[in-house]
Amino acid sequence: TLLGCENVFKAVPKVVESLLGIDVNETQVYRICQVASLHLSDDELDNPSKDLEEILNNKQERVYGMVDGSMLQMEDGWQETKVGRVFKAEIVENSAPLKWEIGASEYVANRGHCSEFIDKFERLLPPESICKKVFITDGAVWIGNWLSDSYPKSVHILDFFHVCEKLAVASKSSNDSQKWLK
Repeated sequence: TLLGCENVFKAVPKVVESLLGIDVNETQVYRICQVASLHLSDDELDNPSKDLEEILNNKQERVYGMVDGSMLQMEDGWQETKVGRVFKAEIVENSAPLKWEIGASEYVANRGHCSEFIDKFERLLPPESICKKVFITDGAVWIGNWLSDSYPKSVHILDFFHVCEKLAVASKSSNDSQKWLK
């Protein structure tokens, strides 16, 4: 469970096999983590860890938040779902070209209206925390409005894939869209 919480599920089977000689697969790691999560209280799931809390209370620290949403087809129709990630990133020393390393991430997710998600996310990354905040999003209007209201001093970055998507649409107005896009 601990390995599954601190690593991507795909990496865990190899570690378990090398340490314990037990053959497991990604699906087993996923299921074990899901069962463990059922025993956690909402307070444990929605509030920042002690490590993150230290960073949030330091005005020299920079914290990144990522937010995205989607609609999922469920048995009873389409349902709104939102996911948020909060993490610290640091420059890898002596790296050329410049590389960033993402530290431990904390997540929050919600199936339902975005207002429920916002409440959970703001418990994980409180707007009143004194750290510097940078948000990476897909450019959705609701996210931009919420972040501008709740985190007015934060930096907003449109993620790379959505920038490419917007540029591809804009390139169609050019005589040579492939050249323009490059």
